[in-house]
Amino acid sequence: GSDIVGRIAQVTAPIPGNSVGEIAYVSMGERHMATARSSTGESIPRGAMGVIQDIAGTVVNVRLQTQSSEKEGPL
Repeated sequence: GSDIVGRIAQVTAPIPGNSVGEIAYVSMGERHMATARSSTGESIPRGAMGVIQDIAGTVVNVRLQTQSSEKEGPL
């Protein structure tokens, strides 16, 4: 349920901006798969990391995790 909102998920099937793909995430120690849609409408490639925004029925809305929030300045 909503306990997964805010979690990091890995995109396992590409998410086109106007359609659905698939993500994998870990909840309560187990790996789960879910149908996912891009919450921003941008395509998210396979292997990218996303942040779970919310859940609409069986579809999870994710947005691409931005690198800038993860790293301290440029490498």
